[in-house]
Amino acid sequence: MILESQLIIIENLIITFVKALFIGVAVSVPLGPVGAICVRRAVNHGRIYGFISGLGAASADVIFAIIAILGLTVILDFINNNLFILKLFASGLLLIIAFKAINYKNNNAERKPLPLLNKITTHSQLASDYISTFILTITNPITIFSFLAIFSGFRVLTRDYNILDMIIVLIGMFLGSFFWWFLIVQIIHYIKTKYNIGELNWINYISAVIIFISVIYILFFS
Repeated sequence: MILESQLIIIENLIITFVKALFIGVAVSVPLGPVGAICVRRAVNHGRIYGFISGLGAASADVIFAIIAILGLTVILDFINNNLFILKLFASGLLLIIAFKAINYKNNNAERKPLPLLNKITTHSQLASDYISTFILTITNPITIFSFLAIFSGFRVLTRDYNILDMIIVLIGMFLGSFFWWFLIVQIIHYIKTKYNIGELNWINYISAVIIFISVIYILFFS
């Protein structure tokens, strides 16, 4: 009986983990503004930059997942009370990135990381890419409400969940997002090297259009 009950617990944890993997992929697949930014960076600057940018978004998603799981009403109230300010902040950042995409010239141009990371090195630029997508994701108030819908839809946690269940969900969700972005940047790298197509400047314009549309949606329809 003890062995049987332990097997049931393990089975439930595996099911929970698999569901969390799907959630991680589900929140990463839509090509929204952050996704467009990650793809553009992978195309213009290399797969590591696109991948790290994706991890920034994935890390913010994990924080949103914690809020959704715990039902932190204080944070939800803060989001509701400051919705307009958050929209303006996120839209401003997106517009800056959109204009940078339009004005992008070549992949050898010097890139400047965030002001606090003032050393122009690979590590500071990677940190800048990570932080920028993290901030863009975390300041998008729509994401938290989509997480609430996703979690209720997948029924990933029961009401009597424990801390282990929560950890399994967060790890699974992050890994799902992790593998998605890893797959995307590998595909982009393969296409660029296989067909020797060099720069894909049209990616910059497509990503800028997606970002502009997202800004309009955030400001007027969300």
